[in-house]
Amino acid sequence: MHLWAERKWSQISEDTGAGNPHKATKEKGKRFFKDLSKKMGNLFYDICKADTNDLYE
Repeated sequence: MHLWAERKWSQISEDTGAGNPHKATKEKGKRFFKDLSKKMGNLFYDICKADTNDLYE
């Protein structure tokens, strides 16, 4: 399992915004939310079943 959170948003753009919101659609948002929910669910499941006595490989 790999998890990383740091992002250097200042290197993407001056105002940390990214992408063109005009290209967004209801279908893309629905797919994104579904995929993200699945990945987050899997992450939480893996964390819950992790052996807390053996966290470091």
